[in-house]
Amino acid sequence: VEEFAAVDETSFLYETAPAYMTDQPVFLNAACRVGTELGPVELLAALKQVENDLGRTESVRYGPRVVDLDILFYDDIVFETSELRIPHLHLAERDFVLGPLLDLAPELMHPVLGQSMRQLWRDLGAQPLTKVMPVGGQIWRWGEKTRVMGIINVTDDSFSGDGVLTGDAAIARAVAQAEQMAAAGADVLDVGGHSTRPGHALQPEAVELARVVPVIEALATVVDVPLSVDTFRSAVAEAALAAGAHMINDVWGMRYDRSVGSVAARHGAPLIVMDNRMQPEDGYYRNRVGDALSGTGDLLGDIHAELSNLLVRAQESGVPRWLLIADPGIGFGKGAADNMICLLYTSPSPRDIHH
Repeated sequence: VEEFAAVDETSFLYETAPAYMTDQPVFLNAACRVGTELGPVELLAALKQVENDLGRTESVRYGPRVVDLDILFYDDIVFETSELRIPHLHLAERDFVLGPLLDLAPELMHPVLGQSMRQLWRDLGAQPLTKVMPVGGQIWRWGEKTRVMGIINVTDDSFSGDGVLTGDAAIARAVAQAEQMAAAGADVLDVGGHSTRPGHALQPEAVELARVVPVIEALATVVDVPLSVDTFRSAVAEAALAAGAHMINDVWGMRYDRSVGSVAARHGAPLIVMDNRMQPEDGYYRNRVGDALSGTGDLLGDIHAELSNLLVRAQESGVPRWLLIADPGIGFGKGAADNMICLLYTSPSPRDIHH
């Protein structure tokens, strides 16, 4: 798509029941806002070529298809030919179109109907759509269940004392721990080779790579759950994904290495960004992440603002909204009372933290 259109912003990804022809699998739907120099007719031709490249073939109308790309709006123009109508003719009757559009432009006015996307959604009377995230060959449905992450610390200085870095036995211990966690119901396993306990020291990148990559390679062959790599370095994230990881968990939210977002985007991997208010003592480390985050005294408001900024940064790196997870960072530069507030108070709704 980069050849003819630059993606500016995406919606979340939604799972919806098939429309019109209902005897087929569920659909996955999303919307995006792009910038292009192509006119409407040329843009449609380019999109059809993308469909062909992705394996779409001619079939019955509204029947099963690999991909379906439509032009919903083109600025505020009204345009009609025998092959293309803008705005899209049926968007006001489709919840799977209006739902994603609410993420992008709830106040966008339909130039023909004279109503905003929010008004059209309200008039349709549709139920909220099911938000999903693809993770390691699985589809996670948000709100379906609490997802449990098992932590595998490939370090010798874990704050919890459960690190598995014990020389040649590290991989065997990690595998045993992973199998036990998977059997107990873990939904994802998070492998980290760099301690982030209070007072931790910055480790060389080569050390982190040597710890993480062999363990992920081993786990990828023995467990059936998605694997996450806990790292704030793009080179480690790249190597971990190549070794079999499916997700990146960045405790510095790309503040240490902004290229982490580019790695996630290139691999189509979910990215966790965290609110982190620690202050490293090491001068080089501190220069990379910057000073500790300041606050207004409104803890939840400050976390909300910081996470919103991090999510914008991730999308600017090319990560679609549906592959982003926001972590309030319990324990990272926060006192006991702050941590309790994070645990006890309901976080802002996903549509509030939407950037």
